[in-house]
Amino acid sequence: MRITQVTHAFLLGFCLVGFTGCGGDTATEPVAESHSEHDHDHGDHDHEGHDHDEHAGHDHEGHDHDGDGHDDHATTKQIDASAAGLTTDDLVSLDEPPLPESYSAAVAELDKLSSKIAQQIKSGDIKDDHGALHGVSALLDGVDALANKSSMDSDAKEAIHQSVEKLLDAYGDVDYRLHDSSKGKDYSDVAEQIQSAIKTLQSYAK
Repeated sequence: MRITQVTHAFLLGFCLVGFTGCGGDTATEPVAESHSEHDHDHGDHDHEGHDHDEHAGHDHEGHDHDGDGHDDHATTKQIDASAAGLTTDDLVSLDEPPLPESYSAAVAELDKLSSKIAQQIKSGDIKDDHGALHGVSALLDGVDALANKSSMDSDAKEAIHQSVEKLLDAYGDVDYRLHDSSKGKDYSDVAEQIQSAIKTLQSYAK
C-alpha cells in the first residue's frame, strides 16, 4: 500500500514535469512561426518584389541603349538616289569654289570653265571627270544673280538671263548624252550655241 502511494506520487510528479515540458514547447512555437513569417518568406519578398526581374524588365532591353540613342546607327537610313528620282545634277558638290563677287569676275570664270569642258570633251577625259560640267550650272546661276544685283538696266538683265538659260540647256544636253547615248546632244551639236551665249555675257562685263 505504501509502495502504491509512492508510485502514485512518482507518476504524478512525472506527469507534471511532462506537462510542463509540453507547455514549454507550445510557448516556443510562436517564435518559430514569427520567424517563418519574417523569414523574408523569400516567397513573399522572394526577391520577387525586387525580384531581380526588374533587371529582366530593365534587362538592358528597356534601357537597351536603343532608347538612349546609343544605337543611332541602327536607325540611320540610306537613300537610293535613283529610286528617289535624283540624278547627279541634284547633288551638291562640296568641292565647288565660292562664287565670284562681281558679274565681270563670274563671266571670266565661266569662260575658263567652258574652255576646260571643251578640252575634256575633245580628249575624252570628260567621261571620267564630270566635275567641271556639273559645276557650270552653279556658276551660271551665280552669273544671273550677280547681273540682277547690278545697276544694269532691265534689257541687259533680260539678255543675260536668256543667255544663261541657253547655256544651261546646252550643257544639260551634253551631260544627258554622257549618261545615256540615246538622250541629249553631242557637244559638237551645241558648241556654237555655247560660244554665242558666252560672247553675249562678255559684252555686258566691264
